Amino acid sequence: MSTMKKLSFLLALSLVLCLLCGMLSIPAFADENTEGGENTEGETCEHTYDNECDTKCNKCEATRTAPHKYDDECDKECNLCKATRTPPHKYDNACDKECNLCKTTRSADHKYDNEDDAECNVCKAIRTVRSPFQKWWAGVNQIFGYVLAGVLFVGGAVGIFFWIPKTKEPKKHGGKRA
Repeated sequence: MSTMKKLSFLLALSLVLCLLCGMLSIPAFADENTEGGENTEGETCEHTYDNECDTKCNKCEATRTAPHKYDDECDKECNLCKATRTPPHKYDNACDKECNLCKTTRSADHKYDNEDDAECNVCKAIRTVRSPFQKWWAGVNQIFGYVLAGVLFVGGAVGIFFWIPKTKEPKKHGGKRA
């Protein structure tokens, strides 16, 4: 590249930079969050706020982002103004019980289609379920329990019936009962 082309390029670049700097100094392009601004009369405003976390200047109504301070990422209450928020807990999945940020625990349960479903529908965790033989054996034991209860009930009723002594009415002399 020739020297003239280099100088022309640098001149054009400096003009573009000057235009950008000029645009940034225009109030319409100025950042509202910076300290010191102009009020409606064109005077520079020394911003005043009601408290450390107030977002609106009392004099010129300029706004800023509230500088809340919390003990940790999941703290509910601002240490400066006592404003409360919903903590931004982060979990690995919907079944995770412990927050990755603050270790707070929550109640979260796995969801299954039925009692024989081994895989959680949400997080794909695997649980131990009864085998077909265990289900059959539980059914057999239940039937055996019903049969045993029935036998004991009937046997007890029959035993009580025969155990109760029979009372006989005394016979009258003459061989006839009254």
